[in-house]
Amino acid sequence: MVKVKKATLIYDNIGIDAITCDLGNNRFFDIEISEFYFTLLDTDKNLLSYSKKFENWDELTNDLLTLGFPFEYYCEEYINTQFTDLEIEEFTYQYQQL
Repeated sequence: MVKVKKATLIYDNIGIDAITCDLGNNRFFDIEISEFYFTLLDTDKNLLSYSKKFENWDELTNDLLTLGFPFEYYCEEYINTQFTDLEIEEFTYQYQQL
């Protein structure tokens, strides 16, 4: 089981692309934003209903941020339920310090 210490939104030219999860000890795990939301909305019907008033993931995410949505908690749940220990190990990376 991993523990997410911090979740950081990663943007590309279009909008939010991914969430980088800081697992501590210079270890990171990236979550693709649409896969995260598809899984979350499939399990949380209230959030699914709420999300329908937004045009895209960026709008939904920005609104959830203003509401204090616990992204770290849900990212942790996502990683621990959607990936095996072997996959988590495989997809976890470290930043090389220069």
